[in-house]
Amino acid sequence: MRYIILLLTTFLLIVCREKTTQPAKQYDSLLFERKGGGNLVFVVYPTKNKNTFRAVVTSLSYRDTTINMILSKDNANATTFDALTRTLNGQNEITGDFKPATKPTGTWAFLYMVKGSHRTEITNTKLRQVLLDLEQVVRAKL
Repeated sequence: MRYIILLLTTFLLIVCREKTTQPAKQYDSLLFERKGGGNLVFVVYPTKNKNTFRAVVTSLSYRDTTINMILSKDNANATTFDALTRTLNGQNEITGDFKPATKPTGTWAFLYMVKGSHRTEITNTKLRQVLLDLEQVVRAKL
């Protein structure tokens, strides 16, 4: 009888483990911060329309502000929008080896993926390069 119970317990553990899937890491938004010259801070949120994102500018030239805008996908920004969509869905690796410059003068850009109150810096160099194009998309709408 002990062996049957042990066998059933082991079987149940194996079956439950196989059916349990880890959900993909999904993020709520992307936070962009340009520090130094050309200060700009904005957050990009997904919308129900897969071809648009909502951006909220919260700091411009070191002044607090609230500017809401809709960013629309087109031929010029399609690669950036597709990368952002995949990243928000947890399909892109955001960690890498990027390290910001440590000089006391200049300008620095930081990109973070945000989930609730937790933010994770994007240090994947290739992904950063693609997502940095969002800055120009937002600046063009200001």
